[in-house]
Amino acid sequence: MEVDERCPMCGSYEESILHMLVRCPEAELIWHYSPLRLEFEQGCTSSFKGCVDIVLQHFKDVGWWSLFWTIAWGIWLKRNMWVFRSKRNEVQHVEAGDNHWKAPDQPWQKLNTDVVVFNGGWIGLGAVVRDHVGDPLAATCWRVKGNINADIAEALAARHGLRIALEAGLNSIILETDSLKLFYHLKKGKREATWFGKIVQDIVQLSNTCRRFSVQHVRRRGNRVAHELAKSSYYFDEIRV
Repeated sequence: MEVDERCPMCGSYEESILHMLVRCPEAELIWHYSPLRLEFEQGCTSSFKGCVDIVLQHFKDVGWWSLFWTIAWGIWLKRNMWVFRSKRNEVQHVEAGDNHWKAPDQPWQKLNTDVVVFNGGWIGLGAVVRDHVGDPLAATCWRVKGNINADIAEALAARHGLRIALEAGLNSIILETDSLKLFYHLKKGKREATWFGKIVQDIVQLSNTCRRFSVQHVRRRGNRVAHELAKSSYYFDEIRV
């Protein structure tokens, strides 16, 4: 009996553990929408264990790895649900906020920020400021080295973007992020004695220098420009403005 060795999810490549859990477009989508925001580089390794070993060099937190293995297990279950029960569970993510970017009212400027997690312990930060007709006023990207989780990276991107906006002379800022944790901490003025909390306080202090300041949440589809800027940081060694 001839056995079809192609991936049952995408039908385009030979199935392997690496492809099933990492390389398959279905798996890539899950990692992208997950709180870990992982985007694995193509060709960085030939096995799933190699992928895990690379990530292990840069992320040590037990909670982070618990979530990593939970997501990997979910990808495996999603595959089996399709193979054995012919049930296809589409990737869903439940978030507050708008699904599309909306221009701010005058005299506001809207600052969108986002991050991308690269292999090798690199984090990409991206930010763009646009006016009431959607024209860009400032944009930046920055690749940062370090063992940084997604929440801290989101806060770093917001702080960096706000600094760039202020240096450009913009001071009626709506900070829009797709990070619910960052949004709630800024909206409610929550304080915590952590690295994340310290960066949030830096953002609050910067916002106090604005003439007007507000914070909003947006879904990831409405944050694509900032996300693409974060991805583009991979090709630069210095801050780009």
